Amino acid sequence: MIMKRVLSLLMTVAFVMGLSGCFQPLDKNGMVFGGKKVEFLNIENEDIFDVGYYGMQFKYDDREPSYAEKITVTINFDSKGDSNTNWEVFVTEHKLPDFYVNLSFLEAAKPDLTNEGSIEIVSGKWIYVHCTCNSETSEAPSKGSLKAYYYADTGNVITYSPDEEFYRYFISGSMYQMSDDKFLELPYYSADITGDGVEDRCTSRTTGSGMVRTQCLVYDMQNHKGYCLDGFNYDYYVVGVENGRLIVEERGPNGYGDPTTRVTGTVEIVDDQLVFVPD
Repeated sequence: MIMKRVLSLLMTVAFVMGLSGCFQPLDKNGMVFGGKKVEFLNIENEDIFDVGYYGMQFKYDDREPSYAEKITVTINFDSKGDSNTNWEVFVTEHKLPDFYVNLSFLEAAKPDLTNEGSIEIVSGKWIYVHCTCNSETSEAPSKGSLKAYYYADTGNVITYSPDEEFYRYFISGSMYQMSDDKFLELPYYSADITGDGVEDRCTSRTTGSGMVRTQCLVYDMQNHKGYCLDGFNYDYYVVGVENGRLIVEERGPNGYGDPTTRVTGTVEIVDDQLVFVPD
C-alpha cells in the first residue's frame, strides 16, 4: 500500500514537471531558454524578391548601440516554404551602401546562415536577408516566410571603462591597431566641443588604404557618441588646446597637384556634424 502511494506521488511529480517544461521556451535541441520570446523580423519572400534583399539593424531590447557596452545574444531563424525557396542570412558590421547590394554583393558573399538555425549576434550589427530561387522552372520561389527571434534577458552584456570606451571608438575606423596594454596611453586632448559642460575627448586618427587621410575625432563621453571630421581632400590634425578651445590644423588639398596649405582653426558641431571653423 505504501509502495503504491510512493509510486503515485512520483508519477504526479513527474507529470507536473513535464507540464511545467511544456510552458518553457525550448530551442530545436530541447534546451530551455529564459525570458519572453521577442520576435523582431517576420518577412515573406514576396516582399523582397524583386529587390533581392532585406536589411535591418539589430538592436537588443531596442537599445541604441554604444561603445560603452557590448551585448551579444543568440538569434534564432525559422523559415517556411518548400525546397524551391532559399533564405540566406548575412551579418555585417555596418550598413551596406545600396550600390554594394545592387551589384550582387550578397550573391557573391558567403552567408552566415542558410534557411534555419541560430547565430550569436552583437547588438548594433546589420542583418541582411537574401531570398533566391533554387528551381530551374520558376522565376520566383514559392511563397515562404522567414522569422527571427530571441529570448529576453538572455543577452550577455559587457560594460567598458571610459578609457576602453574611447579606445573602442578610436579603432572602429582606424587603419592601425595597438595592443591591449597600450590603449590607455592613447593621447587625447580635453575640450567641451558639445557645449554640455562636460569635456570631450579629442584626437586625430589616420585611416584609409591607398588614399590615407587623417581625421579629427571628438568623442562625447557624456552621451557615448563620436563625431568625425573627414575631408576627402584634406587632413585634420588636433594640435592642442588653448583657453579651453581645441586647436585643429587643416592641411590640403591632397593628391591633385594644387599647392598644399595649412589653416589653423577649431571645430564645432553643426546639425549633428563635426565641421572645421577656420580662424
